[in-house]
Amino acid sequence: MSASPSGSAQRLAQHQPQLLDTLYRAAAEPAHWQAVLHQLVEILDARSARLLVLDRKAASVQTGVVINHCEHYYQQYVDHYVNLCPWRPELAQKPSGQLYSTYLDFSCRQPDFLKSRFFNEWARPQGIHHGMLGTVYQDPDCTVQLLVQRTDGPGHFSREETRAMNTLVPHLQHVCQLRRLYEDNQLRSGAMVRSAETLASPFLLLDASHRVVYLSPRAEALIQASTVMRLQQNRLRLCAPAAQHHFQTACTEAARAFDPAPDGVRSGAPPLRLHCPEHGDIWLRILPVQGDDVPLLFTPRRAFVVVQLQPAAQRPAISSAQLQHLFDLTPREAHIACRLAEGDSVQRIADVSQTQESTVRTHLKRLFLKTGTHSQADLVRCVLTSPACTWSI
Repeated sequence: MSASPSGSAQRLAQHQPQLLDTLYRAAAEPAHWQAVLHQLVEILDARSARLLVLDRKAASVQTGVVINHCEHYYQQYVDHYVNLCPWRPELAQKPSGQLYSTYLDFSCRQPDFLKSRFFNEWARPQGIHHGMLGTVYQDPDCTVQLLVQRTDGPGHFSREETRAMNTLVPHLQHVCQLRRLYEDNQLRSGAMVRSAETLASPFLLLDASHRVVYLSPRAEALIQASTVMRLQQNRLRLCAPAAQHHFQTACTEAARAFDPAPDGVRSGAPPLRLHCPEHGDIWLRILPVQGDDVPLLFTPRRAFVVVQLQPAAQRPAISSAQLQHLFDLTPREAHIACRLAEGDSVQRIADVSQTQESTVRTHLKRLFLKTGTHSQADLVRCVLTSPACTWSI
């Protein structure tokens, strides 16, 4: 397709509503960036386009969206040719927030560009002769640049086309800002989920209709290994009818109680114990949970229910090395503290280590002094509540 510059500018104005619709969808769904670039290439009679996310100084490419460039040439650009482009040094000095015609707005004239290494080694093999480019967004972490390229046939980008494209730049900036906010929330949510998975028991998050909206990896593994529960049509099903009835009732009650209690605490229904002969019994704790307490404009508040899974035979993992570090213990003292917390008696520890019971008790007295405890039970509590103790399935 070949068209006059004024024709391209008119088509851009004509198709702007559809283009903006696709562009704003890209704020939440990055796959739509491809569609945005495809529409620009078609409207502007261009050969290819790139949206590049670079570092703050625009010296190296971090990521990007590319159309009509083969992977080989794009990787060459990222690795080497990005800083050989004759227009790039001058672009760094130009005001951001607008696009420029490489033919009209740069001191590197077209005959000089055609003699450049960038053109002869990278652009020419792809038929790229002209471009429109500019910095459309910047923040403390990154610089975003849009580049649209043409072959020699349609000619350079005109003033009229550049002005028409610059009417889109404020929208590009807004979408980039929205995308950054969206990704920041994604990162924060992901970190919270991973923290919960690392520090807490396996769990499922259900909506008010008992449908699973999140399943932690350890919960999924536990359910798959169990013969007393399963996932069916995105719902947790308990094999025993009485247990299933108890579970559904508890979930319904929890979903109704998602508003904060007067004292800020809700205990939820009594835990449900599932008898699993093959893998040991499992406790299910069902609790109401709410999202961040922030005003919502478009989204109604929704009830969520967290189902915590805990094997009844679950035992803690205690790090002897961390106990040594936390309480300045010797390796022998830390070993004894671990064995006591795991349920061994003083006599059993002495028998296994082939030493006298009085020797173990001497170490025990030193443990009391170093941990600030006064009894064996107090010492066990101290160990089990210390950072040296973690719970896992």
